[in-house]
Amino acid sequence: CKSLVSVTFPAGVTEIPYAVLESCDALVSVTILNPECSFCPDRSVFPQFYHEKTGTWESAVTIYGAKDSTAQAYAAEFGFSFSVIGGEETQTGDLNADGAVNLKDVVLLRRYIAGGWNVTLDDTKADINGDGTVSLKDAVLLRRMIAGGWNTGTKS
Repeated sequence: CKSLVSVTFPAGVTEIPYAVLESCDALVSVTILNPECSFCPDRSVFPQFYHEKTGTWESAVTIYGAKDSTAQAYAAEFGFSFSVIGGEETQTGDLNADGAVNLKDVVLLRRYIAGGWNVTLDDTKADINGDGTVSLKDAVLLRRMIAGGWNTGTKS
């Protein structure tokens, strides 16, 4: 489970129990096809990490599911990024399609570049500098973009 990056729960799955993927530290994408799937109450089902500096729980996981689904409500309750399946186009740099460009996208991009993580990305959104290839240069530019105020050399 340590190298599992993505998982899809089919429409026939009606419940996701506590800690089913808790030790899957590489997990970044969870797709839930049943819009009424239930989750273990009061606890996170997917891996989260305590960020001592901010005193909050964080995760690199983005949950994909139907609009107004139990998955969307669960993501909001536990602070996971959520993306509607078949939703609107995302912006350059928003590699996990959660509507924001942030460090989760940098982690995903670095895993994609490193290989061996079984990460699939839209190269048009991952090619931050527009040179036709996805490389560490794009990861550096994405971090600068997130930091704000740095000249990334990208076109608006």
